[in-house]
Amino acid sequence: MGVVLTLLRRVVKLLSDGVPRFKQEILSALKVENPKSINLTEYWKRGWVSRSEVSFPVLRGGRQYAYSCVENAGKVVKWRASDGRLLVCRFILYSGDVKKGPTVRDLILKVMRESEVALFPHEVHRRICSLLGRSVSLKAVKNRLYDLYRAGVLSRLDRARGWQFREGFLYGLNYEAIRKRLAIFEGPLSVWSDAERRLIKAVENNVVSAKKIRDEMGLDESLITWLSRKLGREAPYDLKKIGGRKTFRIELVRNENKQLRGKGLIPWLKWIYIYGNLYLYDDRLPWDEVKAKLEREAFWLSDEGRKRVMRGEAFEKFLEYTYNLIDKAGEWKLKVVDVKRRWIGSSRKEFDRIYEVIIGPPELNINVKLVFEAKSGVLQSSDIDDFIEKLVAEYTFKDHQTGGIRKDVIPIIVVGKTADKKALEKARKHGIKIVFRTQLEDVASRLLGERITFAKYMKTMKKTIS
Repeated sequence: MGVVLTLLRRVVKLLSDGVPRFKQEILSALKVENPKSINLTEYWKRGWVSRSEVSFPVLRGGRQYAYSCVENAGKVVKWRASDGRLLVCRFILYSGDVKKGPTVRDLILKVMRESEVALFPHEVHRRICSLLGRSVSLKAVKNRLYDLYRAGVLSRLDRARGWQFREGFLYGLNYEAIRKRLAIFEGPLSVWSDAERRLIKAVENNVVSAKKIRDEMGLDESLITWLSRKLGREAPYDLKKIGGRKTFRIELVRNENKQLRGKGLIPWLKWIYIYGNLYLYDDRLPWDEVKAKLEREAFWLSDEGRKRVMRGEAFEKFLEYTYNLIDKAGEWKLKVVDVKRRWIGSSRKEFDRIYEVIIGPPELNINVKLVFEAKSGVLQSSDIDDFIEKLVAEYTFKDHQTGGIRKDVIPIIVVGKTADKKALEKARKHGIKIVFRTQLEDVASRLLGERITFAKYMKTMKKTIS
């Protein structure tokens, strides 16, 4: 006890000159090696010394209060510290009735309550400094944020739940605040890189393949795969083959036991592999619409679908061959002004072949467009709808008064197999001419002087390829 009193007297005597000092300066001046032997906070609380109203950063790191004699209490003192800094501060005596300032923990909670979205540590730190009007240690803010997260007061987007960003972990009062921050794609609050933003925009309100994103955005396919796993989550569906050759189809079947991959930072971004091809979609779209498109893509990527694609391509080449024979023989019995092959208009849709012809004397200016479309399989009612939609979407073929097809446009569908009754009725109703493959085979045979069929043409093609 005597040693403590002796040290107290020495401290009071040292500070009686009115020059404020930090603890390390007091220890050095009194040549005391053990810093714990002098409790300056206790001396201040007992009224033996005065203390600076705010703390100051020190060379060894952290912040410390300066201490002075009781005579300086209530005064603003200006002094030069041992490191050469010129400091100014008001000194006060301890009073148990004086309300302490808010702690870093309190300030963090205040900032979080005032923010609708989650924040990074440096953003919380900047707002706390603005509230206090002075600097606070960023390390202290990070430590308190971590303590609040461990205590379950704050939510954090960490590696277990999602991702750590360049700026660190994302903290919020709850996970909803984190979702709101992640939903911001533009501006200073966006957490996404340029590539991530472009991918999100490409998938939003869409069902799209990674190959299409690659072609349109110029992103490497491996980067798209990596970003899809970071941002999205795998869809809980498997592909199921149903039916035989004629009734074959692909159906998406939900698998409740499937181990889903992906971080899922964007809740609505889902992805699925279809025969080795990555597809991404917006889960907020009507599921029937998404399911229909994915099943259609799966069908054409299957073995049966690829066979039908090959047959369709061969059928189009056969039609091209037959059209050329008719053109060469002048069989149209009309004056052909222009021929467009695989023409792509303003709607970005491709048309197999378009003939612009003149009927009657040229002075009458009666122009007609023959628009051909190929269908290698069975013609169904939905094919008629698709062709009409395709024609109306093209500015050149649309009647802008009625919204339908222009009167000088004659749509023609060449069918490789047969057509169901509903398709024929709808085609007749909308003025669409249906031409069957056998009719073109008869024309080609007459022009060549020998019997030629589509099957014979395909065999010739296979021999040429082999």
